[in-house]
Parts: sequence; C-alpha cells; structure tokens
Amino acid sequence: MTDTSPTPAGHSLPLLLLVACALLLALLAEFLLPSEAEAAVGTPTPPSLTARQQSLLKLLGSDVIGKPVALEPIMHVQNWCPMGDEHGLFEHADGVGGDQAVSCRWVKRRPGEPLDSESGAWTLSSTHRDIKYITHDSGELLLPTETDLNQGVITVFDPPEPLLLAGVPEGTPKKTAMRVSVYDMHDPSTLKYSGHLTSTYLDLGGYTLQVPHGSYEARLISVSNVGKVGPADIDTEYLAFYAKGVGRVAYINRKHVSAYLFYNTTTQHGMVLSSSQPGANSPESDPVSSHSPRP
Repeated sequence: MTDTSPTPAGHSLPLLLLVACALLLALLAEFLLPSEAEAAVGTPTPPSLTARQQSLLKLLGSDVIGKPVALEPIMHVQNWCPMGDEHGLFEHADGVGGDQAVSCRWVKRRPGEPLDSESGAWTLSSTHRDIKYITHDSGELLLPTETDLNQGVITVFDPPEPLLLAGVPEGTPKKTAMRVSVYDMHDPSTLKYSGHLTSTYLDLGGYTLQVPHGSYEARLISVSNVGKVGPADIDTEYLAFYAKGVGRVAYINRKHVSAYLFYNTTTQHGMVLSSSQPGANSPESDPVSSHSPRP
C-alpha cells in the first residue's frame, strides 16, 4: 500500500508562504508609511476660513493664491514686516481702479501729541486715502492712530489696534477691546464721535502666492473689528499676506458701516504688490547713514 501521509515538505510549504507574505507586507509598510507622513507634512491643512473670508479672497483672482504651505510661526514681526523707508505700488487685482502708491517713512511725532514730543511712529501712507501711524511695541506692530484723508478725520484707538503680532498660535483668535475716538482733522481738539470696537486678530496659516512683483510664501493674517462708533455700526475685516523678509504682498480690505435706516454701505477691494523700492533714507539705498531709526 502506498504511503499517502504528508511529507515534511508538505507541512512547511503553507508556513513558508505565510512568512514570505508577512515579510513583504513589512517591507511595503516601511517604504509607504514614511511617504504618507512626508506628504502630510508637505500639504498642511490651514485653519478653516469663514464663508466671508473665502468670498473676500476671491477678490484677488483665481491665479494669485496657491496651495497651503507649512511656514515657521511669526516670532519676530520685523522678520515678516520690515519697517523702513520704502515706496511700493499696489494694483487692483480685478484690474478695475487705479494703482495705489504706498510709502513707509519715520516721523518724530504722532497726531495729538504735544508739538515738542518725539513719540515717533512709522507712517504707512496710501495716496489720497489714509495715513496709518504704526508703532513697534514689545515685539508687536500696532496702530494707535489713523488719518482718513477722504473723511477728514483722525481716529485714535485705545489700546492700539493690532496689525502684526508675535507668538500667536496659528488658528487661535486674540481679541482686544478698544475705545475709539474720532476727531476733526482740521481741528484736532474737536471730538466728533466716540465708541467701542472689539478687534479679533487671527493667523490663518501659510500659502504660496503669485503677484505681479513675484512669487512668495506668505502668512495670511486677519484683523476684524466689530462695534459701534457714534451713530454707526461698524463691521470690518482686513486680510493681509505677509512674506518673510518682504512684508505685505497682497491684501483685502472690507468695511461695512450702517447708521439708523438711511445709511448702509459696504466697500471692499483686493490689492496685489506690483513694485517696491527703498526710499531716499532707507539703509538699503544709503549704506553709510540713515536718518530713519529702525524699530
């Protein structure tokens, strides 16, 4: 009679197949899992945008904002918004409206300060529009005073409105309650309106950006204000992209003002940087001496 009992080789074949499969799966896991982890790091998920923010970003056009990108946090605001004598030109992203010339320079005295004061501030001036007086305090860029050239008023924020802050975690809002005083520009002793605003500062993460002046990796910062000044209800949002070592390369400004039943208006526009050059007193243009102190 023929012996039909399994041979030792018969017993070991299925076991060898299982071991080979296990080894193959282990090798695949070793090569694939790191790739997935690297992909996750390379394509970060930025903080969620509100429906209004998504709508406002569309004002920059379809070819300006690229993919989210992982960027180091803002720990020193000077690295992300270097303050110095400089002239820039922003253009409307939709091609409607003229270019907006913006200049930055140092002044010895802010509006409302005594004539002999040397409180000092950087001014960010938009042609025929406004002058923002910016201070650098404790690692933060703040806006204590703004002059609206069209409305002929000077607005004072107490405490100052935040523009760019250091050490604020991405996606974590930071709120500031501000008292607002509005004065006649031609008679600064005349108080026209007063009120209160709540300002919310929010870092919305990093993005690649393509503007006429070049390609950048920039952080998107939102500063929104809600409250009441005089008879008007105010709701504003300012979205700005800051590239490290360069500063602001694109921004969107939205302002909604309503008063009683007869006044209700919303203005919003998106601007992209088209050119930039150092000013006459900039250290970049005059390496020997500079009359403008850098913050």
